[in-house]
Amino acid sequence: MLVDTFGGRTVRRNAETRSRSSAPNSRAKLVVVVDDEPSIQEVVSMILESEGGYEVRCASNGEEALALLDQIAPPDLLVVDIMMPIMDGWGLITALRHNEKTARIPVIVSSASSKHDAASLGVARVLPKPIDYDAFLAAVDELTRCREHERLDAE
Repeated sequence: MLVDTFGGRTVRRNAETRSRSSAPNSRAKLVVVVDDEPSIQEVVSMILESEGGYEVRCASNGEEALALLDQIAPPDLLVVDIMMPIMDGWGLITALRHNEKTARIPVIVSSASSKHDAASLGVARVLPKPIDYDAFLAAVDELTRCREHERLDAE
């Protein structure tokens, strides 16, 4: 297991590289990471892109995330920090759930606080910081697969 420190937070992940197979001609699944710490954005993006094969877009707060979501196709998943300036994770999640275009996008909350549970937030998962990247990638894989199945069923 590798242990690195980024922005004062410790991140853990296994040393082996994960291999993800994707169907030919399929688009990379899109994950939007919303965190006010650039080092967290960088590490999460690196892990998702290099080990998971995901396309990643980042925003520094909820307001920036909503503007981004207006400009792109709906992502397969959002990873949201709770404590951010301008618009926090609570405000973002509320806005997502009240918008027809974003209401069904799965959300993983990444929070330093252990007092939150997924049901109380109306999200798919709550993962504590520091992030265990093996558990994180497993959750991302599961939730994006479910989202892909929903999309295929709708077609």
